[in-house]
Amino acid sequence: MKKSNRAMMVKNIVDTLTESIREYENYELKTGNSPMYSDLNMYHTKGSIKRRITQARAELNQLAKDL
Repeated sequence: MKKSNRAMMVKNIVDTLTESIREYENYELKTGNSPMYSDLNMYHTKGSIKRRITQARAELNQLAKDL
């Protein structure tokens, strides 16, 4: 994969992470509890956020190797 394409992919992952973390945090502030899977869109759950963080980290590591 081209370095510029990989960098854009990481940027998109981080942008969606930002949105998901905001949704997750807003739910916690509103209810005082962490959301359950049925309370939020599946894309904004803790598991999904962790998977995307792992994916972004892997892509950044690959980008660093490619440079």
